[in-house]
Amino acid sequence: MYYDNPPQEDAEEYSAAVSGSIEKRRKKRNRKKRLKKRLGLWILIIIAVIVLAVLFGRSSYFNIDEIQVKGNHYYTDEQIISMAGAQTGINTFSAGTGNMEKLLCDDSYIATADVKRKLPNVLEITIRERTETAAVYSEKNYIVDGSGYILKVTAERPDVTRVLGLTVKNGKEGEALEVKESRMLTETLDMLTETMKGTVSFKKIKVSNTVL
Repeated sequence: MYYDNPPQEDAEEYSAAVSGSIEKRRKKRNRKKRLKKRLGLWILIIIAVIVLAVLFGRSSYFNIDEIQVKGNHYYTDEQIISMAGAQTGINTFSAGTGNMEKLLCDDSYIATADVKRKLPNVLEITIRERTETAAVYSEKNYIVDGSGYILKVTAERPDVTRVLGLTVKNGKEGEALEVKESRMLTETLDMLTETMKGTVSFKKIKVSNTVL
């Protein structure tokens, strides 16, 4: 019988093929082990960095030692800081800036509030206040801004122009003033807003179109 490949040669080729396959599997296992080790090392490094960052962030280096207030005219810096619940000596990352903004905007005189951290140790509070434009009188004085938003209700005589002759329907502080003569209120407030830009002022306006 004739053999193209003698049996001995076949055995040697088979043995070589098996050896090669085993070597490939061994190298593959070694690569996986190395990758696992590297991955484990990177995970440990990342965890260590996070822990160090948290510990550093909680250190006294980030304690607030200055609070800056901007945009206020009606309220003093101290009043704004107190209203926001801000304080020095605490960690800047534990200061709830969102809650401070909400507390400030709960006040009818404050239209917007923005509280920012200026690292490492400064807290900046920027507000936009509503301006007293007129006092609509109807048994009480309803102090409003140029849009008719009620800033406060008081029995005391105001320092702004008093508007007489309007019938108040809703006069709750922190809401828009509702009067029966809404068009006249809008026109009067628009006029007063413009006069506040110059030197002309009025002590009292009667909606009957008579200016005193």
